[in-house]
Amino acid sequence: MSFSRPPAAIKPAFTQNYTSSQTAIGTSMTFAHGLGTVPKLIQVYGVCVSADAGYSVGDKVLFNNASAAFSANSTGLSVAKDATNVVVTVGVTRAQMLINAADGTLDYITNADWKMVVEAWA
Repeated sequence: MSFSRPPAAIKPAFTQNYTSSQTAIGTSMTFAHGLGTVPKLIQVYGVCVSADAGYSVGDKVLFNNASAAFSANSTGLSVAKDATNVVVTVGVTRAQMLINAADGTLDYITNADWKMVVEAWA
């Protein structure tokens, strides 16, 4: 009977993480992540602070990290990263479009009704 050699130790995909505080949505926001390296993964969430688009206060929704242009208006967000910061730039019209939780239609958020949270992993 022969035994195969055990696999090499499995390294975790991420060894560090960062979660920002809830931040008012502005045009360009810089989050100093303190990871000491460029994050491998970034997620941007909206936290509902005043009922909007069928969501209730406290709901946390994953924001799409892509910009989109509709008619003459820009909505969405872009994310840049380096070893020190994550920079989120928001469209001039709205930070995000999402599916309305109440009726399933496409809806724009009202920026003032949401706070932004950035999570990053390295």
